[in-house]
Amino acid sequence: GETQLQVQIDEKNLAKLAIGQRALASADAYAEQRFTAQVMYINPGIDPARGSVEIKLRVLQPPDYLRQDMTVSVDIETASSANALVIPTAALRDPSGANPWVLVVRGKHTQHQNVTVGLRGDNYLEIRQGVSTGEALILPTEGLIKAGQRVRVTLAEPLPTIIADAEEQ
Repeated sequence: GETQLQVQIDEKNLAKLAIGQRALASADAYAEQRFTAQVMYINPGIDPARGSVEIKLRVLQPPDYLRQDMTVSVDIETASSANALVIPTAALRDPSGANPWVLVVRGKHTQHQNVTVGLRGDNYLEIRQGVSTGEALILPTEGLIKAGQRVRVTLAEPLPTIIADAEEQ
């Protein structure tokens, strides 16, 4: 018969799920070998003990190694945006407020910049308006750097390193 994956998803993600969404899955025993699947069923009930909802995914071309009762990991594509500008989630300040913002380097100074946020992931989010590709952002972990401060950007792997001058301008 048809190969299906049965997975438990945290109920907080229920609003993001829909029949027909594409997914990438991998068996934990073969973590580097991913295969495609598609959401085909979303259980109407919630498991109150686990706070999860059962979903089933159809695997159209199951790999030969896939066996019953294997542990699998699944990434479900809930939305997409072509050519999106993405930043680390940690760079966004006041993320749930009315005016989320970032601290961006323009010229040789830092600037408080309101942004329009699009799609959000666990580690990255889409910026639709407010900053451009290539602009350096100051993470909140660099707590001593404030808006209007003179800084020097030096490129380091994997993210730019920001060095702040002692004086504010």
